[in-house]
Amino acid sequence: MKKSYKLLLSVEIISIIFILFLINISTNIFYIIGFIALELLLLVKYFGIEKKHDKYKRENILNILIVIFSYYFITYLLGLYIGFVQSSYIIKFVYIIKNLFPHLVLIIISEMLRYEYISKGKKNKVIIVLSAIFFILVDVITKIKGYNLTDLQVLITFIASIIVPSITKNVFLTYESYMAGYRANIIYRCLMELPMYILPILPNLGIYVNSSIEVIIPSVIFYLSYELYRNKDKKEKIKSKKTYDIFFYIIVIILLVIMALTSGLFRYHAIAVGSGSMTPNINKGDAVIVKKLSVEEIKNIEVGEILVFKKDGVTIVHRVVQINKITEDKYYFYTKGDNNNSYDGYPISIENVVGVAKGKIRYIGYPTVILNEILESR
Repeated sequence: MKKSYKLLLSVEIISIIFILFLINISTNIFYIIGFIALELLLLVKYFGIEKKHDKYKRENILNILIVIFSYYFITYLLGLYIGFVQSSYIIKFVYIIKNLFPHLVLIIISEMLRYEYISKGKKNKVIIVLSAIFFILVDVITKIKGYNLTDLQVLITFIASIIVPSITKNVFLTYESYMAGYRANIIYRCLMELPMYILPILPNLGIYVNSSIEVIIPSVIFYLSYELYRNKDKKEKIKSKKTYDIFFYIIVIILLVIMALTSGLFRYHAIAVGSGSMTPNINKGDAVIVKKLSVEEIKNIEVGEILVFKKDGVTIVHRVVQINKITEDKYYFYTKGDNNNSYDGYPISIENVVGVAKGKIRYIGYPTVILNEILESR
């Protein structure tokens, strides 16, 4: 065995031992970033920087974009029927940067380190396998917080939702790094792992469905990549027209999603807020995700919920401050804008209720608000 291979194996084994030790000490992401950055610097110092090889880069990235955008389209469309859950992260600029930036840095340096390991030990299978094990452990340590693994049921859930998807993902990323470099890997991970820190609502798929998707997505892209490399000797060039067609279809899909969210035909839809009466909780230009309610569900609305209702043909989003129950089937709701000094001067009957607000998307409603203001001014 080459001396360089022995040194790489030693570094990998020490790294795995350190990560296992770190799991028992701390799961702080900044410790992990620091360790991986130090390891990357040491490899570059003693072995030099490997020359990048982005063969079939465009085709790889297109495969990733098509599969992941299709995944988001299908799941969010499905969410219109099964419902959404609000993000557990605070969707404000400062908090987005605070939550997202460390994970972005971790993704970039992890994939660069993976590439350095694999490219330097390309002819040694043990080095490749150990690198995959190392990054699986890195995945585990960033997600283990909050799991009581002494509980058998929790342990089974952890294996199904974290370990299995991590193994699948890292096998795919290792193969991709071996064949083409690290750029496609970084794009894949950013699209799959970072939106959770940005998106205000997520489809309510459940932990096991999400875990299954996290196994299926890398498996599909792995197959596409394998087919691409298997046929590399044919040197089939993708014409630019095909590239434009693909992006055209992606844009069409995005527009269809927007139309579906704003049409009001589904249980969940979005409406743009045209006033500042609910500031600071809901600002002018925000889009509110509305959940339509049946008559029976309307009867269960409580004081404090944000009501969406019709008044003289205008959709209004205000908070319920009082409920007046006349009979079993006759209710009146009284509302107030959070930014208003007084209650709305009219009761809202069940017939006028559209639903309740279940979340918001900042600023995305501004184009609709501006267009409406222009039309009203004429």
